[in-house]
Amino acid sequence: MKQEDKDRKLAYLRSQKDNPTGGYRQLLIDTYNCISDLTVKSGNQYCRTSCADICNVVYGNTHHITMVDKYLYTLKQLGYISIKECQGYTQMEILKKIDF
Repeated sequence: MKQEDKDRKLAYLRSQKDNPTGGYRQLLIDTYNCISDLTVKSGNQYCRTSCADICNVVYGNTHHITMVDKYLYTLKQLGYISIKECQGYTQMEILKKIDF
């Protein structure tokens, strides 16, 4: 993602803090917080989880797994998390705190 695109996306997310028009920003934050909580519980700098596990925490079911996958992609593109595919699991790491 180009820096200009990142800046535009972050400006939009920051504007949603004061004038929300939907739940997109909050769902991104919920997804981020889930990864953060799992990381703390793991005792490592990363957590081993899956999109389905995060979906269960954020939505209470796996019906919106495609949406959670998009939130993860957005958080990765904006530099908040890293995602690595390992042997049979996904490793996620928090890179910086949410600032939107």
